[in-house]
Amino acid sequence: MKKILVKIGLVCGIIVLFFAGSCNEINKLPLNMPISIPFNKTGNNQQVSESKNYCLDSSQTYRDYKDKLKKLSFAKATWRTTSIKTNGAIDTIGTITGDITISLKSGTRTLFTYTLTNIKPATFIKNPWAIALTQAEIQAITTLIGDPSSRCFTGVITVNITSSTTPPYELVGYLDLLFEGEAEI
Repeated sequence: MKKILVKIGLVCGIIVLFFAGSCNEINKLPLNMPISIPFNKTGNNQQVSESKNYCLDSSQTYRDYKDKLKKLSFAKATWRTTSIKTNGAIDTIGTITGDITISLKSGTRTLFTYTLTNIKPATFIKNPWAIALTQAEIQAITTLIGDPSSRCFTGVITVNITSSTTPPYELVGYLDLLFEGEAEI
């Protein structure tokens, strides 16, 4: 009889541990926080450049869960052109070529800078440029956002136009950043 009670107690204990351990996973909510920094710059020079500031507090998802976040990390960055014009005409066939430089900064610290040379910005209208960040750059951004007071960024886009097209030039696009998090609910 004693052996039966020990076995029943052991089975009940295993069942309780199984359900108690699985409840922790139910309380965790994985989050994707995409952020798009818009750029819209017109210029008469061969160089079109603009910088924009963005804070994670501008993201509704971040605001909804910021007090419950247990993890926050940076995942990836992309650039997508939505429109490029020369002399008021939309460049859908890619007559404008140049060098595109994209940077992400936090204060005076440059988190990454990438340049594509001799590229057509119109290329990225349908196919965004997935910026190939190094693991060290991704980790640096993740470490930076670990401090709640360091969750603001400056995105900078510069296009040096090398083709012989007529100004004014207009560039419209987005630097997309993806952050991942885990909230306890």
